[in-house]
Amino acid sequence: MEVLGNRVMTASRQLLASTAVCALALVVTGCTDSQAPKTSASSSSESRSPSTTAPSAVENEQGKRAKAAVAIVPPDDPLFLESGLERVADGVHRRSVLERGENYKLSVACAGQGSMKVVIQSKATRLPCGGGALSIPIERAPAQLPIDISAEAGASGMIAWQITRVSART
Repeated sequence: MEVLGNRVMTASRQLLASTAVCALALVVTGCTDSQAPKTSASSSSESRSPSTTAPSAVENEQGKRAKAAVAIVPPDDPLFLESGLERVADGVHRRSVLERGENYKLSVACAGQGSMKVVIQSKATRLPCGGGALSIPIERAPAQLPIDISAEAGASGMIAWQITRVSART
């Protein structure tokens, strides 16, 4: 009888341990409502979580117009560093990892209504959301480039941005 009792106790302990592990995993993953910022060069948002709803048909069209205005360099091009497409309401708030001392270009376009405030290396520029592009040279780049693009009052639409090297590395 003790042999059978030990099997029952062992099975009960295994079930209890498995349940505890599953519950712990659920608690750990269920306690967050946003993604943690990524640390890679093609990373992400620093200050606020982006909208989680799918883009509307209007936003898709605005996104296409903004991307076309930026003249996207393909990701497999040696000059490409990183790019993104964001809702105006979310803005772009990030630190891009660059090679210190190298020269880059940041291209930004906004398609929609209103205007954006673009702050790069402590210099602010206003960008109307009419679909035109803004090209900002980044000469002798820092190791990390803070990029802060925020909507001005009443602005809406989509923002496309891209960082490229000015010339291929040797």
